[in-house]
Amino acid sequence: MKKEMKVLLGIVVAGSIIGFFLVKGRLKGLEAFKSYDSGGKLQEVSTTKNGRLNGPFQSYYPDGRLKMKCTYRDGKKEGIARFYLENGKLQAEVMYKEDLSEGISKFYFENGKLQAEMNYKAGKLDGVSKTYRSSGEIIYIDKYKNGELESRELSKNEKPEVK
Repeated sequence: MKKEMKVLLGIVVAGSIIGFFLVKGRLKGLEAFKSYDSGGKLQEVSTTKNGRLNGPFQSYYPDGRLKMKCTYRDGKKEGIARFYLENGKLQAEVMYKEDLSEGISKFYFENGKLQAEMNYKAGKLDGVSKTYRSSGEIIYIDKYKNGELESRELSKNEKPEVK
């Protein structure tokens, strides 16, 4: 078994330290990293394998709250990624496959209610997408094919756009 190592590296630009990176250890070829801003606040936690992001990844706001959480496989986002507002509330859940949006992604209002459900295929809108009011009412339902809007169905309470 390889020994665990801990190394603190400072990044210096024009005489100022702009960030620190901590190599924390090794496990089955994975290396864990933490990066800090110049004030010593945690910015990111990640793991790499063969120099590419691989495994859990988290980024943080300057106040220490979670900003984003996802998983990487061979340098590409894979599975669900969660994005958070600065107040800590969930902003979006996006499904990824090989770094492209895939499947249903959900976006939320600050009050926690669903703002939109959007269906993606290979990074492009494809299928049915729904947009909601903060009260939960549907505003419209869109149908996409390969990133192109095919149709929009307004809820019965909505008026068509005037051009």
